[in-house]
Amino acid sequence: MGDTSRDEAALESLGEAGGDEVCWAHLLCEECGMILNERNEHRPGCSLAPQALD
Repeated sequence: MGDTSRDEAALESLGEAGGDEVCWAHLLCEECGMILNERNEHRPGCSLAPQALD
């Protein structure tokens, strides 16, 4: 298998690097997989997209 000491060192460095630990899963559309933003955009054909107001 792999070099476990190297793997452990890589895992330890992740904690030192910082970064965003926030889970973004709640922003994913369950149907089309888009990351939803303030415009609530979905992929074409997604049934969960808001209907356009005409």
